[in-house]
Amino acid sequence: MELSQNEVTLTVVPAAAPVIPPQIELHAEDWTRWNDYGIGLFLQGDLKGAQQAFDQITKIAPNNPMVG
Repeated sequence: MELSQNEVTLTVVPAAAPVIPPQIELHAEDWTRWNDYGIGLFLQGDLKGAQQAFDQITKIAPNNPMVG
């Protein structure tokens, strides 16, 4: 007796295919999310990750007095 069945098809690119870096959409209204994310990473001891999150804030809200 078969209760269920599932099928998945994965598309695999060739090994020589160029690597496409992930794209991040930056929106000015998201600076607080990036800030909270950076604080969370900092508190977990991930200083490099926190710095990258804080760098995103300066890109999306360079004139925000709460940033920097």
